[in-house]
Amino acid sequence: MYYDTDIYKGLFGWAAVSHGVPIGTQSLDLGALMGFSTGHGNTAESQIPLYTEGGITHFDFSAAVPLTVGAFSITPNAHFQVNGDNATKFTSGTETDGNFVFTVGTTIAWSREFGGAEEEGAEESPY
Repeated sequence: MYYDTDIYKGLFGWAAVSHGVPIGTQSLDLGALMGFSTGHGNTAESQIPLYTEGGITHFDFSAAVPLTVGAFSITPNAHFQVNGDNATKFTSGTETDGNFVFTVGTTIAWSREFGGAEEEGAEESPY
Protein backbone atom coordinates (compact mmCIF):
# COMPACT_ATOMS: atom_id res chain seq x y z
CA MET A 1 0.00 0.00 0.00
CA TYR A 2 1.16 3.51 -0.77
CA TYR A 3 -0.13 6.85 0.47
CA ASP A 4 0.82 9.90 -1.55
CA THR A 5 0.80 13.17 0.39
CA ASP A 6 2.09 15.42 -2.40
CA ILE A 7 0.62 15.25 -5.91
CA TYR A 8 -2.18 12.67 -5.79
CA LYS A 9 -3.11 12.79 -2.11
CA GLY A 10 -4.54 9.30 -1.91
CA LEU A 11 -4.01 5.71 -0.85
CA PHE A 12 -3.51 3.01 -3.44
CA GLY A 13 -2.22 -0.54 -3.36
CA TRP A 14 -2.43 -4.10 -4.54
CA ALA A 15 -3.37 -7.43 -3.01
CA ALA A 16 -2.07 -10.54 -4.77
CA VAL A 17 -1.97 -14.31 -4.49
CA SER A 18 -0.01 -16.85 -6.52
CA HIS A 19 0.41 -20.59 -6.62
CA GLY A 20 2.74 -22.93 -8.50
CA VAL A 21 1.22 -25.93 -10.27
CA PRO A 22 3.72 -28.74 -11.08
CA ILE A 23 3.84 -29.71 -14.75
CA GLY A 24 6.38 -32.49 -15.15
CA THR A 25 9.76 -31.07 -14.13
CA GLN A 26 8.53 -27.45 -14.54
CA SER A 27 6.04 -25.31 -12.67
CA LEU A 28 3.18 -23.17 -13.97
CA ASP A 29 2.89 -20.14 -11.71
CA LEU A 30 -0.68 -18.77 -11.61
CA GLY A 31 -1.44 -15.40 -10.04
CA ALA A 32 -4.25 -12.97 -9.34
CA LEU A 33 -3.83 -9.32 -8.35
CA MET A 34 -6.42 -6.74 -7.31
CA GLY A 35 -5.64 -3.01 -7.42
CA PHE A 36 -7.50 -0.57 -5.19
CA SER A 37 -7.54 3.14 -4.43
CA THR A 38 -9.22 5.65 -2.13
CA GLY A 39 -9.32 8.11 -5.03
CA HIS A 40 -7.08 11.07 -5.58
CA GLY A 41 -7.64 14.74 -4.85
CA ASN A 42 -5.47 16.03 -7.71
CA THR A 43 -7.48 16.98 -10.78
CA ALA A 44 -4.86 19.29 -12.31
CA GLU A 45 -4.42 18.78 -16.05
CA SER A 46 -0.63 18.76 -15.67
CA GLN A 47 -0.74 15.42 -13.83
CA ILE A 48 -1.88 12.08 -15.23
CA PRO A 49 -4.22 10.44 -12.69
CA LEU A 50 -3.30 6.96 -11.54
CA TYR A 51 -6.90 6.27 -10.55
CA THR A 52 -9.99 8.47 -10.69
CA GLU A 53 -12.36 6.79 -8.24
CA GLY A 54 -12.16 5.00 -4.92
CA GLY A 55 -12.54 1.24 -4.75
CA ILE A 56 -11.29 -1.63 -6.91
CA THR A 57 -9.39 -0.30 -9.92
CA HIS A 58 -8.40 -3.46 -11.78
CA PHE A 59 -7.77 -7.20 -11.66
CA ASP A 60 -4.72 -8.86 -13.24
CA PHE A 61 -4.66 -12.62 -13.84
CA SER A 62 -1.30 -14.12 -14.82
CA ALA A 63 0.43 -17.33 -15.83
CA ALA A 64 4.19 -17.85 -16.03
CA VAL A 65 6.65 -20.70 -16.58
CA PRO A 66 10.02 -20.05 -14.86
CA LEU A 67 12.95 -21.75 -16.61
CA THR A 68 16.58 -21.89 -15.46
CA VAL A 69 19.52 -21.92 -17.87
CA GLY A 70 22.81 -21.73 -15.95
CA ALA A 71 22.88 -18.44 -14.04
CA PHE A 72 19.91 -17.12 -16.04
CA SER A 73 16.25 -17.28 -15.13
CA ILE A 74 13.95 -16.92 -18.14
CA THR A 75 10.23 -16.58 -17.40
CA PRO A 76 7.71 -16.30 -20.23
CA ASN A 77 4.46 -14.84 -18.88
CA ALA A 78 0.96 -13.78 -19.92
CA HIS A 79 -1.39 -11.32 -18.21
CA PHE A 80 -5.09 -10.68 -18.63
CA GLN A 81 -6.17 -7.42 -17.01
CA VAL A 82 -9.77 -6.39 -16.33
CA ASN A 83 -10.00 -2.62 -15.84
CA GLY A 84 -12.66 -0.97 -13.70
CA ASP A 85 -11.44 2.56 -13.01
CA ASN A 86 -11.52 4.98 -15.97
CA ALA A 87 -7.84 5.93 -15.53
CA THR A 88 -6.80 2.28 -15.99
CA LYS A 89 -8.72 2.03 -19.29
CA PHE A 90 -6.45 4.31 -21.36
CA THR A 91 -5.22 2.60 -24.52
CA SER A 92 -3.88 5.82 -26.07
CA GLY A 93 -3.51 9.42 -25.00
CA THR A 94 -7.21 10.15 -25.46
CA GLU A 95 -9.23 6.91 -25.75
CA THR A 96 -10.59 4.97 -22.80
CA ASP A 97 -11.76 1.76 -24.46
CA GLY A 98 -9.40 -0.65 -22.71
CA ASN A 99 -11.80 -2.59 -20.47
CA PHE A 100 -9.68 -5.70 -21.10
CA VAL A 101 -5.94 -5.90 -21.82
CA PHE A 102 -3.96 -9.02 -22.74
CA THR A 103 -0.15 -8.88 -22.67
CA VAL A 104 2.61 -11.43 -23.21
CA GLY A 105 6.22 -10.93 -22.14
CA THR A 106 9.41 -12.51 -20.89
CA THR A 107 11.45 -11.69 -17.82
CA ILE A 108 15.18 -12.47 -18.00
CA ALA A 109 17.26 -12.32 -14.82
CA TRP A 110 20.87 -13.18 -14.02
CA SER A 111 22.28 -13.96 -10.61
CA ARG A 112 25.62 -15.04 -9.28
CA GLU A 113 26.28 -16.62 -5.90
CA PHE A 114 28.51 -14.47 -3.69
CA GLY A 115 30.50 -15.84 -0.79
CA GLY A 116 29.77 -19.34 0.40
CA ALA A 117 32.12 -22.12 1.39
CA GLU A 118 35.63 -22.16 -0.03
CA GLU A 119 36.59 -25.23 -2.03
CA GLU A 120 39.46 -27.17 -0.50
CA GLY A 121 42.66 -26.50 -2.41
CA ALA A 122 41.17 -23.61 -4.40
CA GLU A 123 43.38 -20.59 -4.90
CA GLU A 124 42.07 -17.51 -3.09
CA SER A 125 40.96 -14.69 -5.40
CA PRO A 126 42.42 -11.22 -4.75
CA TYR A 127 38.93 -9.74 -5.37
